[in-house]
Amino acid sequence: TEHPIMRYADYKKEFGSRSREIAIVGHSKQSDTLETVAEFTEKIRENGTFLYHFTNYWGNADQKETQRVMTEIIQAKYDGIFTIGTGLTKLARNICLTNNQYPPIVFARVAHEIWEREQKKKIASNITGITTKDGSEKRIRMFLNIKPFMRSVLIPITHLTFYDSAQNMATLLTHYGVTVHAVRVHGDNELLNTLCQYSDKVDSLMLTRATISPELCAAIAQKCSEYRITFFSPSLKDVNFGAAVAMSSVDEHFGHHAAQRMLSIIEDNKSPSDIAPFSIDQYHQYEVHFNQMAMQTQGLESSRITTIALQYSTRVYTTIEKDSAL
Repeated sequence: TEHPIMRYADYKKEFGSRSREIAIVGHSKQSDTLETVAEFTEKIRENGTFLYHFTNYWGNADQKETQRVMTEIIQAKYDGIFTIGTGLTKLARNICLTNNQYPPIVFARVAHEIWEREQKKKIASNITGITTKDGSEKRIRMFLNIKPFMRSVLIPITHLTFYDSAQNMATLLTHYGVTVHAVRVHGDNELLNTLCQYSDKVDSLMLTRATISPELCAAIAQKCSEYRITFFSPSLKDVNFGAAVAMSSVDEHFGHHAAQRMLSIIEDNKSPSDIAPFSIDQYHQYEVHFNQMAMQTQGLESSRITTIALQYSTRVYTTIEKDSAL
């Protein structure tokens, strides 16, 4: 028997009372964002009792256009809105407060410190979600233990959203006697050019929690190996593309945790104001991942992996070659 595809208008007419509409707003189609979206939709479909329909929106380089689209989303009376990233979440919050419209919003991948600061300005009672603590102090102490002879670091700032994070890192590193060059960059090419420009001034590169593509990560790693600059990352996946050392929280299933909150709002009729934001890093163990080949080409002694593994109560993974984990 043939089953023709039902027009959406007919679907709404037949199943309207049982269906729920959710808008998903992401800044880009990078792998981490797509993974978060997939976790979110799968969790809701598996555990929800309604028929859920998701509409995806993606960020635009034009800020005015992004603001226009976000305003339309908020005015469209979705049953729920899922925002991914600090910038889009702040934009949604500001539009809600400005237009006095308050649809339920759940966010993910927002810096804990930034969200607390935003809520102190004026509370948005229609928003809750999943924050991530900066974790820079833990990472920097670990990175300095791995490379105690670190003298100078480049921290590229890829977006103004990460300016505070970079400044926190700079303050900590300076406290330990390390010279810091925190430089604003625009785009992948400028990041790589900046790395080349500072190649004779720094011995280490540290990224903020900004997500980068595997291609950019591999290009950065190649330059770092060429100049013997140690590439430290806050993303565990980056060791597979040439970062020497990465440290992050074990559980970063943002989509899974965000879906639980959206289900509480839609299925259980809870108000977002009654659901406290959940900080991923606060309750989960950190892991350190190493790429042994990258360590050797980027000026680190790979034998220190054993010392770190014994010294810290953290799980340690090593990679000898790309995509070859032991």
